[in-house]
Formats: sequence, C-alpha cells, structure tokens
Amino acid sequence: MLLESLREYSMRLEDMSPVAYIKTPIRWFIDLDGQGNLLGFVSTTGSKAGGKDRGKMMYTPNILRSSGIKPKLLADKGDYVLGLADEKSKPERVRECHKAFVELVRQCAAATNNPSVLAVQRFLHNWDPEKISLPEDLAPGDNLTFRVDGRLPVEDPDVQAFWADYTNPQTKETTTCLLCGQLKTPAERHPVKIKGIPGGQTAGMALVSANEKAFESYGLEASLIAPICYDCAERYGKAANALIEDDTTHLRLGSCI
Repeated sequence: MLLESLREYSMRLEDMSPVAYIKTPIRWFIDLDGQGNLLGFVSTTGSKAGGKDRGKMMYTPNILRSSGIKPKLLADKGDYVLGLADEKSKPERVRECHKAFVELVRQCAAATNNPSVLAVQRFLHNWDPEKISLPEDLAPGDNLTFRVDGRLPVEDPDVQAFWADYTNPQTKETTTCLLCGQLKTPAERHPVKIKGIPGGQTAGMALVSANEKAFESYGLEASLIAPICYDCAERYGKAANALIEDDTTHLRLGSCI
C-alpha cells in the first residue's frame, strides 16, 4: 500500500523529471561554443542566503553507484568530468573515472548525433587540465555540467531518451511489476534512495532491499525480492523524497524503538 500510494502521488507531481534524472546541486557550468571551444567556467552559487551553497538545483542524469566506477551523462563531479584530483584522490581511479565519462559522452554522441553533445565530445577530446587555468574554488567534488551556446544538453529530449535506455536496458527476464501490474524487467536495485529518514544514512536509504542471505528467497537478491519495474521504482522514490522535503506533507514522530 505504501509503494502504491507513493507511485500515485508521483503521477500527480507537476514538476516531474525525465526518466533516470534527479534533482542535483550543480556548482559549475562549463560554457562551450558550438565547436566545443571552452568559453569559461560559470559558478552557479550566490543565490542562497545562509548555509553552504552547493549550487543551482536542477534535474540531471542519475545512476546508483557505491564503490564502482559509473559515470553520469554530461553532469557529474569534477573527477569524472574533468579528471580533477586532490591530495586525497587516487590518481589511477580518477583517470579511470574520467575515461569512463568520456566514453559515455562518445556513446551518446554516436547514438543521437546531437550537435551540443558532439561539441562536448570535441572539448573532452582536447581537454588538458595542465593547459587551462581553473577557478581557484573549483574542487574535484563539485558537480558540473555543460552549457553549449547557452543551452544545456542534459535538457535535450534525445539526450534524455538515450539516458533512459542506457540506465534501463531491456535485456533481463521480465516479471509482473507489483505496482503497475505490467510485465516488465524488474529493477535489480531501485534507482532513487530515500533521504531525510531519521537515523538513516546521509546518502539515503533503500526502501526495498535484501543484503543478507536470510532475507533472500527463491534465489532472488537485492530489490528483486519484491519485483518492481524501473519506472515505478523511480517514481515512488522521487515521490517519497518530495514528501519528506516539504514540511507541509510529512509528520515527524519520535522513535518507535
């Protein structure tokens, strides 16, 4: 019932993001011209009064990752996007992260032939951080995305369609989704973590997951124990976060323990 209610609420949200996109604080725009030449780095901070300003909140590609190397399309942290490192970074891992990011952009450019993505691909092909003077306050952990001739490639429909297909390839066995009732490929791990849960992890919590043998049944692991398709899993996650984020749509009680 909870998952069904969350999915129904998500359908009523006016500001629904594209598939596999999530609200992210973007700290920098990398401005390019149509040929992929760098015009400059533009900070998005300064509009938030008080507290730490992490940048402009906007919908950008999302993928669930923990310790593995998984780039996000056209919008990610500085180590992925530009290969930036600091004293805490492992140089080899940073190189692999940047290489994976560049390869993902190449795949998107080849699939869409989008002029803006092609411009980003050209920029990345010629990118050499040793030859560019970066802003002093640009850190490897900052989120960046590209702006080409004043437009954001992440907002282009063909880019969004590519990312939806990339994050949810229809190559696995299908089963009946517990929410929509349709025969679909279930999400092995639900793409949106629930944030703001008292006592929970800062990065967010999984509502459906089996991380021990005792919780698994019929050989099903992770989120497959309760098969939900990717679309429904994303929708209920976004709906839950929207409800928790808005003080008018949730009530916080004391501990149940």
